[in-house]
Parts: sequence; structure tokens; C-alpha cells
Amino acid sequence: MVCVYIETYGCANNVAESQIIAGLLERAGIELVKSPEHADVIVVNTCDVKLATRNRMLERLRFLSERFGEEKLVIAGCMPEIEPSLLRELFPRASMVSTNHIDEMVKAVGEILKGGRVELIGRKPLEKVCMPKIRDNPVRNIIPICSGCNGACAFCATKLAKGNVFSFSEEKILKEMLASRDAGVKEFYLTGQDVSCYGLDYCEESRLPELLQKILACVKGKYFIRLGMMNPKNVLKISNRLLRIYRDERVFKFLHVPVQSGSNRILRRMNRGYTVEEFVDLVRKFRRHFPEMTVWSDIIVGFPGETEKDFEKSVELVKEMKFDYVNVSRFSPHRVLKVSRERQVPTEIQKERSRTLSALVNRIAAERNEAWVGWEGEVLVDEYNRKKMSYIGRNFAYKPVVIKAERKLALGEFVKVRVTEAKHSCLIGEAIE
Repeated sequence: MVCVYIETYGCANNVAESQIIAGLLERAGIELVKSPEHADVIVVNTCDVKLATRNRMLERLRFLSERFGEEKLVIAGCMPEIEPSLLRELFPRASMVSTNHIDEMVKAVGEILKGGRVELIGRKPLEKVCMPKIRDNPVRNIIPICSGCNGACAFCATKLAKGNVFSFSEEKILKEMLASRDAGVKEFYLTGQDVSCYGLDYCEESRLPELLQKILACVKGKYFIRLGMMNPKNVLKISNRLLRIYRDERVFKFLHVPVQSGSNRILRRMNRGYTVEEFVDLVRKFRRHFPEMTVWSDIIVGFPGETEKDFEKSVELVKEMKFDYVNVSRFSPHRVLKVSRERQVPTEIQKERSRTLSALVNRIAAERNEAWVGWEGEVLVDEYNRKKMSYIGRNFAYKPVVIKAERKLALGEFVKVRVTEAKHSCLIGEAIE
């Protein structure tokens, strides 16, 4: 029996791709193992979004190649598209199967077992939906609906791997959702580099609202849809259509719109395509319709040219908007980005800005969650923490609730809870009958 080990890094999209790789391998009669020690082939699904991540990837690849043999290694994910020359130089006997060629992983494993080396890179249209998939959660399915984006952000290396937006067919997305629903899935993550890009490869405006409308009309039953990250510049154009979709109780009242900076000067340098004022109006518009909506954002500190005044504008924006969560990251000068050749903000200043902003984000998140204490309502049980022996669920606003219950709960069950306590990262509640 041929044994393959898969290791995954990066975003929800990467997780979904690893699940597809696993499904394709299992369908071919290949055994999936949980440790590289027992594997004939080791697949590492890499992330190359920024320099710090890239360096961690290279360190892990070195360890695996030295410990288990470079010829066993398959470097998958985004790195083979972004830096193929570097990988050939550092790991000449390792194989490469990029994010755009995951459908050929079985073929690659076969060639490696014969003693060959495989290099499957280069962009090609590949619909990563309605493919075999092994999910780690029986009630959750991460479904990519598109690949690539319509942006050209100065800080992003992922565009080099994914390319321009490529939307997957509505029919296939619906087919996978229907099959998943029938298999007991109650939580659908619709993902992509930017899901608000859906349809922009063949229309002037995003077709995301129309796709969601079809899903909600065709996929009957009780479940939740979580929309993935969306670029504000695209959401601005479809906000009214999207708000109508959000009225459906099956759509999590959850919005992930990365602002990246509170300074218009920095946003122009980042090539983001919107202003801070437009972003603020957009979020306020959604909150007017859904006051309890959970809003996530992302902010990069230390982007080249960011002054203390620019940073303070980001701080003021976070104070004003009171996001439920912000992913704060320091700018990483990836060697493939032109902006990385510019003068960089000193590391110590970046670290201090990151610490300051992260502390503020956590404080506001705790305050936002505190407002939920006393709330009673239905929660979808979607996780079980084996170490802590506790169930975790999500309410209509996608708030995670650690559930205390006297009886055993089932994944996929809807349970009424009362929130009794709040932390910055979650709510704590007790099941009530």
C-alpha cells in the first residue's frame, strides 16, 4: 500500500485544496497517514503570502528533506508558482505541484514512486469544486468559488500564484452544496482570494449576490453560509444587492473586509482602490441594517513609507469602527515585490506598532463580546475540542460560543444557549432546554 502524508499551511482556500488532494489520493487507492515517518511521499501545501511565512516554509522543507529524503518531497501550494527557481536551487530532487495543478497529484505520486521528479507548474483554469474531498469536520465544507482576483495590491505575492480572477461554474457549486447538505453539512464556507470577485472574469460587476440568491433558492434546509474575505473596492459596487442577500437567516451576519490602513496616502501606495471614508461608510451601512453583525478586518503596519502619523490614523480607525477582530500583521518585504526594494520601516518600529495595535484590537474585541452576555438564542454546534472536552458553536453573527451542557451534544445540532461570560476571542454559554 502506498502511503502519503499531507501537511497544510495558509488560508482556508489552502485547507480546501489539501482536502481535495486527499480525496483524489484516497480515490486512487492511496493510504493517507498522519506522520511523515510512515509516508512514501510527503506533500507540503505551502503558503508564500509574505517573507516571514516563506522563511518558515523553507525551514520546514529543509527539515523534511534532510530527515526523510528530498526525493520523497512534493512542494505544493503557492510557492511553486511564485518562486520556482529558488525551489529548484534549494531542493533540486524535490517535486513541485502548484495550486493550479492539484488535479494531477495522483499522477505526480506515481512518477515519484518510480524514482522520477515531477514539476507541474504554470497557471491553468481549474475548477476546484465537485472534486473528491476528505473533510476534517463532517458538518463543515469549505467550498472555493473562484480563484485569483482583480486587484494588484503592492503588498501581495499571492496574485503571482493565482493570477486574474477565474470563477467556477454556478452549476458545480450548487451540485457540491446539494451533495454536502444531503451528507449532513450545516456550515458552508464560500472561499477564494476575494469572493467579491466572483463573475468579474465575464461581467463588469460581481455576480456574487446572484450566485448566493441561486444557492439560497435551490439548497433548501437549515444551515449557515459564511462568506470569505472581500475587497472593499468590490463590495462598494454590490453593497445594496449583497444586503438583500444578508437578510436571509441562513447567511451568517459576518463581514470580512480588510481595510489594510487607516491612511489614504498609504492606501494609494498599496493600490487598494478605495478611500478610508468609503470604507467607513460601507461598514456603517452594513451595521445600520444588521447592528449585531460581526465585522473583521486586516491591517498591515510598517508598509514602506508609513509614518507615525499614518500609523496613528490606523489606530484611530480601529477605535472608531470597533471591529470584532482585526488581523494585524507587519509588512513583510517579500523579494518578488517591487515595494520590497524601497526603504523599509525599521523592524523595532514595526514590532512596537504591531504590539500597540494588537493590544487595542483585543481590548475592543473583549468589549464587543461583553455586549453579548445575557443573549439567548440558537447556536450551531460545529466543533469539539478534544483536549478541553468542550463543544463550540456559532450563533447567527458567527460568534464562537463555548457551550457548557449537561448532555452530550452532536456536531450539526442546533442548541439554544444563554451567554454567561465573554472573552476577547469567544463567548461562553450554557445550553438551555
